Amino acid sequence: GVNSTHARRATLLEKYNFECKCHACVQANDFAFWYRCQVGDCGGALSPSEPLHSMSYATLLQNIAHVEENRGLKLADSSLLENGVSLNIQCNVCSTKCTDVRRLLRFTVQADAFFQEGVENPNEQEAVKMLEHCLQLRECLLHKYNVRLAETYDALGRAYANINMWENAIGCVESSITKLRKIYGEESIEVGLEYIKLGQLCLMFNQPEKTMACAVEAKRLVEPYASLNDGIDETMCSRNMAALQIEDLLANCRFLLGAK
Repeated sequence: GVNSTHARRATLLEKYNFECKCHACVQANDFAFWYRCQVGDCGGALSPSEPLHSMSYATLLQNIAHVEENRGLKLADSSLLENGVSLNIQCNVCSTKCTDVRRLLRFTVQADAFFQEGVENPNEQEAVKMLEHCLQLRECLLHKYNVRLAETYDALGRAYANINMWENAIGCVESSITKLRKIYGEESIEVGLEYIKLGQLCLMFNQPEKTMACAVEAKRLVEPYASLNDGIDETMCSRNMAALQIEDLLANCRFLLGAK
């Protein structure tokens, strides 16, 4: 799922006993709720002009979507809709204001439904189609460094792998890494864990050199977090799982490269 700043820091603290102080966390940039500016090639992000706690902003958006789907609702719900529409959401680059919050929410809800269907559908071909539809919508709606895009590329990569479309899968995970680097920083645990996934895909696609490079980078990025372990069982489990996956990749690479 999508991690707000608060949720991300809580997860890192719980799993790795690490209080993150990266730029994204310290500055409280909640990329999960950034939309794409629709003005030409602006490249800016639509975000609230006033700093809002991620949970309150998320709740506000959910209420707007809820009212949009239930137009008969009155009183408190309608006032939330009113507040949502008048909320000063504007581009952080060109300052153009968003004039139709409800439209954004309508398509956001639709994209979220495609995503949910894609990750839950047991039919692998249908799952790929749903996630492709989701990606198409989110690429149009969301800022390029919105974590939901990284999440979509990651899920689509797994879906492609399930039907043995290895090149497509690798391309998706590489796109996810590019976005995670920008969102959480070059040295983040998220990037390290994604490199493990990329290495596993490259191994399946018989690319031992690239697999080795991914495993080495994953080890470099994950080890500093793992060393902060304080002995809590769940922390140990998270650390050991990542470490085992990396060592497995390295062992397979050495075997394949040695056999050449």
